[in-house]
Amino acid sequence: MAGALEDDAAARRPATLIDVARVAGVSASTASNALRGRGRMSGDTKERVLRTAAELGYAVNLNARNLRTARAGAIGVHLPDSKSRLAYYMDFCFGVADAAEASETMVVLIPRGVGVHALKGQVDGFVLVDPPSDDPVARVILETGMPVVSGDGTPPSLPQPMATVESDHVAMVGAILDLFEAAGACRPALLSAGHTTQWAMQIEAGYEQWTRRRGVRPCVVDAHGRNDPAALDAAIGRLLAGPTPPDAVLAVPSETAVRVQAVARSLGRSAGADFLLAAYADSPSLALSVPAITAVDLHPRELGRRCAAVLLDLIDNAYEGPPRQPFPIDLIPRASTSAGVRRPVGGGLVGSATGAMEDEKR
Repeated sequence: MAGALEDDAAARRPATLIDVARVAGVSASTASNALRGRGRMSGDTKERVLRTAAELGYAVNLNARNLRTARAGAIGVHLPDSKSRLAYYMDFCFGVADAAEASETMVVLIPRGVGVHALKGQVDGFVLVDPPSDDPVARVILETGMPVVSGDGTPPSLPQPMATVESDHVAMVGAILDLFEAAGACRPALLSAGHTTQWAMQIEAGYEQWTRRRGVRPCVVDAHGRNDPAALDAAIGRLLAGPTPPDAVLAVPSETAVRVQAVARSLGRSAGADFLLAAYADSPSLALSVPAITAVDLHPRELGRRCAAVLLDLIDNAYEGPPRQPFPIDLIPRASTSAGVRRPVGGGLVGSATGAMEDEKR
């Protein structure tokens, strides 16, 4: 009778990791690694452990695990204080959540103005994305000495993170300008995102390197510093309606490309015909524009997933990759660059590759 009562009590209590290991025929450490997606084992072993855990209804006791490992069981994510690129940052956060969920780790979103030192006992590390050089929260996070992973690099004026997952924006800008050139454009302009983030600085560096190699006089307009939409539209209008307007425009970020298209339309000019247009980076609105705008897919969700995975390995002292991990991005050609630009007959808009162009760099 006593044995039956004990069996009945065991059947009612929640399954433990030891139960999963015993039924699956593996050690407790192997079962733990399989459930957390860590360690080296055969696919059959991992599948058997996961199937056994599901059949037994096993759930990790997060409080017990965190007490045992002296960890908070959470990672912090800090986003820049930007009103643009909201879809990009949302997708990035979803990617972080994907990786955290697989590791049964919580995610804490850290806003500007929060006391980061008060969070040190509540998170085990931090993920940053596009940290600007003037962001005080990013600086404090990088000065904590805790594991930090940055998506798309950190400006040299900030302390550097333990690891970076970054894309080659210099090479991508070269690919965009090559695309412009192949379609007949010889005077590309850049609407820049400024100099506060590493990726924006790399985009401008890529543009300047390409124009220098081609002997083209650069035309850079700082769109980042024009927070007033009317001021931005006025600058775009001056660029497109000048005496020697560009025959191609690379706009950073995607919202700026939409403004270029709207201003051009008000001037009776058409992106994809009178000039070529590309955006850095992609957004749903660009594919729906008329014409659809060529853009760079930065794969933000996968970037967030990769950053979180690296951070979790750093926290577990299991990261074996390089401190700077490359991350691939893709160029998506669309109608705004698919045709050659129109050349006015007898006008002064053609010029040579080194023709005069007002330098609007600010």
